[in-house]
Amino acid sequence: MPKREFKVPRKGRGRPDFSEETYDIKKGKVYNEFWPQEDERWKVFLFSWPPTAKLKGGASVHLLDIETFLSVPYTTPAGWFARFAEWMGSFDKKTMLTVLMDDNPPFLLLYPVQGDTHEYEKISFFDSRYFDPNAEEPHTWDFIITNTDTEDAIGCAQTALIMQRVGTPEMKEKKVRCPKCGFDNIVPIEQNKITCVNCGYIFVVPYYGRRVI
Repeated sequence: MPKREFKVPRKGRGRPDFSEETYDIKKGKVYNEFWPQEDERWKVFLFSWPPTAKLKGGASVHLLDIETFLSVPYTTPAGWFARFAEWMGSFDKKTMLTVLMDDNPPFLLLYPVQGDTHEYEKISFFDSRYFDPNAEEPHTWDFIITNTDTEDAIGCAQTALIMQRVGTPEMKEKKVRCPKCGFDNIVPIEQNKITCVNCGYIFVVPYYGRRVI
């Protein structure tokens, strides 16, 4: 007996039918939810371990604030919400990222061996607005990479916060550490090209906030 097919018209306003539409999720795409809005800005932290300076087996290292070359912990000031928004990494050995906010329990994320990870995560626990709804207090963030293998590792890691201003004046200055002599320079927050006032070394740092054009 031949197979018979019946087409039933769709009616009502029930749950959406995705049977005829497929959405491709492409690597590297940043969804609007994870892209800073007008009153927000990125805060990016990273570190890399090339073959000439490997991460020792069993060692732990704090990531660097790439805008200032200062290592974490980083303190978001009162008047700002902050949420953990992104983590990525690529290592040739077993490694682990520890995420800390204030004195709350640590959150552990594992990197794959001989692979790479790049995730945009919305983890409600790591959003300061749920602990401090009026942004009345500063909050301290720490990102630690640990080589859980016995052998030295090469690779890199990055994390990012999204900070949202809550009715307070914009931050005007930042402290930037000279990578040559270690002196801490105080410069306007949007400044990229830095001349160290201690040794004269010229270097460049990124700025992840929005400029008025």
